[in-house]
Amino acid sequence: DRSRSPLWFISHWWGEAILAFVECVIEHANVFNLSDECLYWVCAYANNQSEIQLDGSPKDSPFFAALYEAEGALVVMDHHATTVERAWCALENVLVSFWQKLYAIAGTDENQQPFILTQRPAPVDISRAEVEHPGEVDRFSDRYQTERQLQFPRTPLGRALLTEFESARASKEEDQEKIAKYVEEKEEGGFAAANSRIRVMAAAALCGMAIKDEFDRTIFERVPQVLFESHAPFHLSCQSNMLQLIILYGGKEVLRMADSLTIQEPFQAELVPDIADAVHTSKDLSQLKLFWQRSKIQDAQAKHFFDQVSTNKLKVITVQFEETQVGDETAKALGLRLRACGSLETVKMIMYKTNVTDVGGAALGAISSSELKDLDIWLQETRVGDMTGCAFGQCLEKSKKLERVKFNLYDTELTDDGGAQLISGMVSEVLVDLSIRLFVTDARDTVVGDKTGKAMATVLEHCPDLKYIWLGFANTAVSDVSGEQIGVSLAKCKKLEKIHLDFNARPKQNQKLQDSGCRKLVEALKCQTSLLDLELRLAGTHLGDLAARALGNSLGSCVLLKKVKLYLHGTKLTDSGGRDIALGLSWCKKLDDLYIALSDTIVADDTGKEFASAIAAFSNLRTVHLDFGGTHVSDESLTQLDAALELLSSLIDVIMKFDKTKVTEEKARGVEDKLQRDGLALKIETQRRTGIDLSDTSHSASAASVQNGASLGDVAVELERGILSDVSDAAPVA
Repeated sequence: DRSRSPLWFISHWWGEAILAFVECVIEHANVFNLSDECLYWVCAYANNQSEIQLDGSPKDSPFFAALYEAEGALVVMDHHATTVERAWCALENVLVSFWQKLYAIAGTDENQQPFILTQRPAPVDISRAEVEHPGEVDRFSDRYQTERQLQFPRTPLGRALLTEFESARASKEEDQEKIAKYVEEKEEGGFAAANSRIRVMAAAALCGMAIKDEFDRTIFERVPQVLFESHAPFHLSCQSNMLQLIILYGGKEVLRMADSLTIQEPFQAELVPDIADAVHTSKDLSQLKLFWQRSKIQDAQAKHFFDQVSTNKLKVITVQFEETQVGDETAKALGLRLRACGSLETVKMIMYKTNVTDVGGAALGAISSSELKDLDIWLQETRVGDMTGCAFGQCLEKSKKLERVKFNLYDTELTDDGGAQLISGMVSEVLVDLSIRLFVTDARDTVVGDKTGKAMATVLEHCPDLKYIWLGFANTAVSDVSGEQIGVSLAKCKKLEKIHLDFNARPKQNQKLQDSGCRKLVEALKCQTSLLDLELRLAGTHLGDLAARALGNSLGSCVLLKKVKLYLHGTKLTDSGGRDIALGLSWCKKLDDLYIALSDTIVADDTGKEFASAIAAFSNLRTVHLDFGGTHVSDESLTQLDAALELLSSLIDVIMKFDKTKVTEEKARGVEDKLQRDGLALKIETQRRTGIDLSDTSHSASAASVQNGASLGDVAVELERGILSDVSDAAPVA
């Protein structure tokens, strides 16, 4: 009943199979994560075919108006790519090229299986990478795009490489002449630009595919020429060996129009000079991503690459060399390039477990761009130290537009002075995402402490728009002073949606948070009314019942929480504190993911029963992990937890651990048998499995006492609903 503009315009040939056409549109909607409200414009359904008038200029046609309003165009091809031979489709592609619309190509194989080509990683590729590899979205979104396009049928791709829209035909000769005249007179992109656009898209897709036979080789020989003749900048993502083949066929100028280049492994040393020379010809290169991780690349080879390439116009650079032999020479060469990039907006350097020392780390901190918005540095498990911290601190001071900052510098030689200098530079009033991981995993003397903690608190005072924070200070020298100051500052960040705080401590660690420091830290959560995701790691600290009560009160205010992980094992928590936490948690009615580790504390059945009451109220709960190992809980807790879980139809994964508790084998077996007979099993059918893990009984009194129903030394009850996904967190390490 109301007029709405289309989001996507569909350019297609009417002669394709209707079912294939529909499958292509559905797949396109899936690839772009489009909602049911999205509108497509399709001539056959948008126009009354008996009344449509095409006597005037093509500019007066409904095609022109609809395409102008749309955000993007989807070109649907049959197996023979007949679309590129139709004159009206040619006009539509000319307009798409001129107006620089979003562009995608759909096609089906001989079995009508649909596939979609996109110019860059599509929303579905990015979403998948964010879920499966949240720390490496750049790398895996490109990879997933390539994988998604691998099965696109070769025949229409080969035909698209030869597109000549000027030779396209219409059902009426006068239409064909009218279109040709209009394009010639208006010069709105022209046939040449439209040809180049669709050819380059087909060529880029072919670069991600393997050459299997002579037919593929014939098609591929055309790719370098298409890239060289491109009328517009293009994005290319391929493996190093394929890129070298393109350069071999097309010469070093083949990448001259590339504005975005992603080079994936496998790495071959002999390819570096040719690739570096070709990349150097890309005068307008704005995005460069190198993924040569875990390869045999040497320091001299990587240095040569950065010595050769031109990076003056770069806006985005990603360099991933982790677990390689690159070192300070590479870091210095890259640092010089970064210093010359005055327009850099995004920098991501993943160089952990390399030979980079403090000298190289300091060189990498030479970024001078005032446009920097996103900085992501991974130098953990290297020999960088305070010079690196100081250099990046100075870089950050100049970057007033920073929105996202991530530093992984754990297990380095950074001290408290260097940590404080690094953190002090991060003041940015537009910062929304902050991740600082300076923890240590071994017994080393070079750790950050309260100077760094105080600097962190000062930075948080000036970040009113912060939405995500990840602070990792586990096993460092931060004390209650840092905990209290960070807590006070964190309370002023009212827009936080995700909070991950890691202050875990080793059992024999001298400096660790006491109950008062933990209390101030968790009191900050009470102000976070927008919080959706909370991960709190205070294992091994002196957290006690006062801090637990504060945590419970804070959780009661975070009613929007969907995901909670609390690592509180090995603390001073008693049954009173455990109960307070469960009571607070009961207000979080929207929870769908719950992880609670209370092992090696002195909580007992009051805590277990209170958690059972809370869980029974979570109607959306999908995953539950409760670890009560080494506590005083008994069969009574297991009975009530089991009853609570039975009320939830949304559960997928449930793990409950009761090793070294008062839970008896008889009760554990009863729970197992009951679940196997449970009516809920019929709802989930064969996907639900139950089991009891008795693999570790080293602490039990004797086999005879177990048989008689005495307390088990080590009983783990694992109750699975659905297919158990990833239980790597099952035994959190302090």
